[in-house]
Amino acid sequence: MAFSLSEKDTISKTRNGMKTLLQEVVKGHNFETFFGDDTFTNSKTSLVISVSIDDVRALEKNFDWAKMTTIKDKKQIEVTVVDLPNGLRKTGVLSENVDKNGAYLTINHGERLSGWDNKYIPINAKGVQQKPKGVPGLKIRFKETLKKAGAPSGTSTKMQEITSAYIFTQALANDHRWANAEALEADIKRGKDGNLRNILEPSSGKPYYPNIKKEWIHVYYKQYHKMLEIFGDKKMKGFDHSEDYKVPRARSSFMTYITGVVKDNFGFSKKDNWNPADIWGVTVAPGEVKKRIEKAVFGSKDSQTVEQLNATLRGMWHKGIIYGISLKKVSGKTADWEEYNLDKITLEEKSNYMYDNIDITCQLDQGMSTDSIVMCTDVKSKGYKFQIRQNSKGMSNLKFESTKIGSAKARGGKAAVEQVVALLSDKQNLGSNGSTFVNEHAEYPQNDKEFVDAKGNNATGKCCFTLRQWRLMFSRVKRAGVETNIKSQDEFVQNIQTLYKSSASEALSKLMQLTFLDNALKIKKKKGKESYTEFWTDMVFLSIKKGDNFGPFGKLF
Repeated sequence: MAFSLSEKDTISKTRNGMKTLLQEVVKGHNFETFFGDDTFTNSKTSLVISVSIDDVRALEKNFDWAKMTTIKDKKQIEVTVVDLPNGLRKTGVLSENVDKNGAYLTINHGERLSGWDNKYIPINAKGVQQKPKGVPGLKIRFKETLKKAGAPSGTSTKMQEITSAYIFTQALANDHRWANAEALEADIKRGKDGNLRNILEPSSGKPYYPNIKKEWIHVYYKQYHKMLEIFGDKKMKGFDHSEDYKVPRARSSFMTYITGVVKDNFGFSKKDNWNPADIWGVTVAPGEVKKRIEKAVFGSKDSQTVEQLNATLRGMWHKGIIYGISLKKVSGKTADWEEYNLDKITLEEKSNYMYDNIDITCQLDQGMSTDSIVMCTDVKSKGYKFQIRQNSKGMSNLKFESTKIGSAKARGGKAAVEQVVALLSDKQNLGSNGSTFVNEHAEYPQNDKEFVDAKGNNATGKCCFTLRQWRLMFSRVKRAGVETNIKSQDEFVQNIQTLYKSSASEALSKLMQLTFLDNALKIKKKKGKESYTEFWTDMVFLSIKKGDNFGPFGKLF
């Protein structure tokens, strides 16, 4: 499913009974977040809508018969409408009603039958119960989402990337040119120049235009202009995004192939943890690129490594064969271009990322922020800022995201958590299981009682510290120079307890952040400032995907 429609657009897309039901259900409620299913068709009898958790709770109050459930850690509320013999629809409770065929609806144990997947028991004319059947009628599910209004959906992001690949192919493989953004938009509207108007959304098969927002026309033009500058002297075969948009006449997607290679052979859980390229440009047939990789990386009995793969791709980049491109929204007047990992990293290059100052803030006062900040700067105050916080609202693990200082919109990227944990253990010389930091929220106190009464080191995980251990951890971090905005262990304990009562997930996240920082600072204490600085240099490299373990790519931003 793809969720991108506004409340108004969702209602307009529905027909007949579903429209009536939806209008009745949403009447009088001002939604904080609303994303309708843009693949919904009127042949369907069920509709799913993504809303905020506050919306779910408000709807539950509005409909006292509707039950809020939890599915895969997401709160959901379900509304079922049943078809009655007279053609009328009854919302909510089913009791002593009959279905469309005249069979009575009975409810087990007297419970209200309003669930999405519930069954009812038909009773025939002789009073004999029949096999359970699905509830007839229309169903609407309001599902919790963490996505905010205005944020691009996964589908729109995908379409933005596909459209970039499509335009680059027309420009660099088919020699189309546009003088300005208006000329590009005009050709998209008219369907000229490679039938740009016929860029289809994979989910619906419908044209992406006219759903392209005006601002994105300008983004595409600025991207195109920079790509023409970088690759204008090369005869490209085209640009590959996925099976939904391949290089023209290619049998299969190179992206699909290379994603499988790094996952199956080199242990990367996500392709982006190795290379953040969103599209691949080639000057030869993608099948030829695959053959070269197979021969260079897997053609000998020697052990295959990701370093071999990266070296092969670097060589093909320098020979003008294949280019991985990471796409970012262009916010300035023109697009910028930076290249990464085109050569093996040198000691001199690494020294440019060695930071003299590592300043950490982990607020623990009343009204504390939800994140921790690590500033990695050189003598000229240049470098990167790390934000350590919940990966999403609710009980969730941490994420580690960097931003280049001096460029608020030039986000470095996220460091893959499994790589962060491995780096931490390696730098501590403790082995893979030596660190006391575990990025698993279930192994930390879930409420203030567990925080205060924890026995520590239980069978489920090593992060269940005692209250005394939490106190000592706070003191170690504070002595190491971390800015906490408080002075004593008692303040720390009291503030965490208070936060648990108002937002357990934020309190838990703070304890996770504290544990991570405590482990990072142990490197400095045990192995010295240089090793500690190297740790943060490596953290930056993990976030920006720089180094010999990462694939070559250019960033268009």
